[in-house]
Amino acid sequence: MAYSFSAVSQEKISFTWKGGTNRQFGFSATNGKQYTVDWGDGSAILTRTGQGGSETPKPPVHNYANSNIYIVTVTGLEDCFFLLFGPVDNELTSLDLSQCTSLTSIYCRDNHLPLSDLYAASELISDSSKKLLGTQTLATQIKNMGDTVDFSTQTEFGGILTCFAVDRNGSPASRSDYTIIDGVITFTNTGYYKITMTNDAIVSHESCPAQVIAEVNVLESNASAALANLTVLERTLTPTFNPAHYEYTVSVEPAVGSIVIVATPYDTKATVNGGGYKMLSDGTNQFIITVTAVDGKTTSDYTINVIREGVGINELTIDNGELRVFPNPTSGQLRVTSYKLQENTIIEIYDVLGRKAPFNSPEGGKLPSFGEVGGGSIVIDVKHLPSGMYFLKVQTSEGVITNKIIKN
Repeated sequence: MAYSFSAVSQEKISFTWKGGTNRQFGFSATNGKQYTVDWGDGSAILTRTGQGGSETPKPPVHNYANSNIYIVTVTGLEDCFFLLFGPVDNELTSLDLSQCTSLTSIYCRDNHLPLSDLYAASELISDSSKKLLGTQTLATQIKNMGDTVDFSTQTEFGGILTCFAVDRNGSPASRSDYTIIDGVITFTNTGYYKITMTNDAIVSHESCPAQVIAEVNVLESNASAALANLTVLERTLTPTFNPAHYEYTVSVEPAVGSIVIVATPYDTKATVNGGGYKMLSDGTNQFIITVTAVDGKTTSDYTINVIREGVGINELTIDNGELRVFPNPTSGQLRVTSYKLQENTIIEIYDVLGRKAPFNSPEGGKLPSFGEVGGGSIVIDVKHLPSGMYFLKVQTSEGVITNKIIKN
């Protein structure tokens, strides 16, 4: 997205988007004029001075602690002209121009803005060649037959009524499939609906006409086997989650030995199997999350392929006494014994979320004791760890051994 506006002192523009790590914006402002950026997460407000051109290669970069929805506000402290580029990943969900009196251009295609935001931007710009509003796609909704979606605030702009074009399963919907009254659509048949909203009062460049698309998956009542949300903690699904899309990919680094899958059903009475803590092997790890509707018959399978790059070693088993960990459960110390242990052995402990847990070794993390059958042993102290389940990972030159441990 890119937009520019002439800002009188204390004018501001706000946008809502899904923030994450290393989000980058490029700014340009009148040379010597100041403006501020409020990132919307409670962090310190950034004050910058315009340089008369793009402030790259050092535009504002902000790391959010959590991936979430944030409202970012840019404010002019003095009369000046701004040009703002970003966010570059098309995650814009709202654009507030109520405190901006002059907008000279905008390019915001392929985001998630409602018609009302497009209309506000269009009204501030007289030159249609400077308005590239384009197609906006709202978040997919899941509804049961008989449910409604409410677009009552999007029905009229500038005295012109909005046109609602409704498709069902790829073809124009019949009037027996739905009703629409004052922008409130009620679904009377199941199917995958695509609602395209346009309004002639919203003027955009001819190459980039303004339209908003809303997709709704309508299911039979009491037979919803869809997920409302699917995440892998601290990881990114590709593509972005859509209840009607059933296969995703996640890539992780070689050092990541586990993930946690969180799956939330649309119908709270439906059951979900296949989520939770998952150990990873090298290569592609496939996990299937099955949702069963309350009728006990309707099911949906969501597949997550987790790709873990190889670490150049083979997985070893813990059969035949290769690894002994005792006492287990423990409230204090663990002794790890195996003939696989060597001087260069690496021992790590992870919690159920895949986070590395610190531990102390009375022997300094070395392997001083080599005993029976040429094997070695080491004592580690875990008494400071919270009670729960952990995973002990022992890496030698021959491979990796993993064992579950319980801390009381």
